[in-house]
Amino acid sequence: MTEDALALLDKLKSKEGLTIIPATTRALHQFKRVEPFQDLPYAIVANGGTILIHGEKLPEWENKIRQIRKDRWQEYMFVEKLLKKYEEYYTQEVTLVDDIFYFTKLEDNKERQQELLDKLEKDFKYTRWTFTLQGLKLYIMPKEVSKENALAFLKNYLNENYVVTAGDGKLDKNFLDLGDRRLVPEQSEVLGYVSNVNNYELVSHGMIGVEEIFQKLLEC
Repeated sequence: MTEDALALLDKLKSKEGLTIIPATTRALHQFKRVEPFQDLPYAIVANGGTILIHGEKLPEWENKIRQIRKDRWQEYMFVEKLLKKYEEYYTQEVTLVDDIFYFTKLEDNKERQQELLDKLEKDFKYTRWTFTLQGLKLYIMPKEVSKENALAFLKNYLNENYVVTAGDGKLDKNFLDLGDRRLVPEQSEVLGYVSNVNNYELVSHGMIGVEEIFQKLLEC
């Protein structure tokens, strides 16, 4: 984030009637390193696997996720076995993040990355699992563990009736659609998965886009 974006974030934190809720695929320990967001009252982390309220896990949501993990243990075993078939593509060992989803990194080779993604697309086509590649980072997770499910729960929990969403990745598609306004940077991965780009407000790509999103929120 730029210095200007950080300054805009500080203004947003004090804006009356506005609640900022970060939503990220980052694991809890990774999110806690993002210092500018630690004083916010709510956060969605681990791709919706955890909802935080004042830094603590929301028990009602935590119980729901634990039940999914318990009910789907056989699927987790299947996915682990499947991912072992493709070890040649990874640059680090596959890990189970926060006991919720799988994560690894791929080599910096677009052709090889696409080769693996095509295989995963076929493997997971008729399953209750999905995946996304963010840079070199590959995430594989149950479809029920999602930012949109966590946001829908939190929206009801907080009794909010107006939401502005912003995102750029494949896993943000359904999350974005919960917004009354939907902000998306140009050239984003998610635009390849939507049926009508006109349903989204496009902002600049990269760090400048963050400033534009924050400015739009200040003007709400």
